[in-house]
Amino acid sequence: MKKTLILATVIAVLAGIWTVVVLNVGKFGDIPFLLWPTFIAWGAFFYAGASNDGLVKGLVQFATGIVLAAVATYIYTQLKVTDTNFIVLGIFVFALAWPITALSGMNKYWAAVPAGFMGAAVFFGVYFYGGTMGVKVDVPYAAIASFIPLLCGEILGWASLQVTNVLAGDKPAA
Repeated sequence: MKKTLILATVIAVLAGIWTVVVLNVGKFGDIPFLLWPTFIAWGAFFYAGASNDGLVKGLVQFATGIVLAAVATYIYTQLKVTDTNFIVLGIFVFALAWPITALSGMNKYWAAVPAGFMGAAVFFGVYFYGGTMGVKVDVPYAAIASFIPLLCGEILGWASLQVTNVLAGDKPAA
């Protein structure tokens, strides 16, 4: 069997099992346990090179995007701005997007810029559109609810590659 078919089978099996687990757990106290961000991170793992280095880069930028989005959201909502032209919101988006991108020049761990935007997008999805079944969660809970499935998705990406390599008779990936 070609390695691609093995990988497809491993991912499909893990994705099915993971779906059952997440939907049966539902939440940890007040923190929703979400399924959809897992698949974003799983894809990001492979996009970032399907390696331990890519996993770390993805997690660093996911966390960066979530933290910056959470801080921006908290400040913006506390200001209670009447912003019918969305100019103030645009300034906040600038203040979020600039460091996500600029940090990529600091060191290799911030190199996965798309993951930073994915982390911010997941946070906004969780915060503004609700955790599970439309229940809105507070900023800290939304940040945690965003990071947990992203971490799990990166781990599942790594695990799917490791299992594939074992089944294909290759060395585990570095």
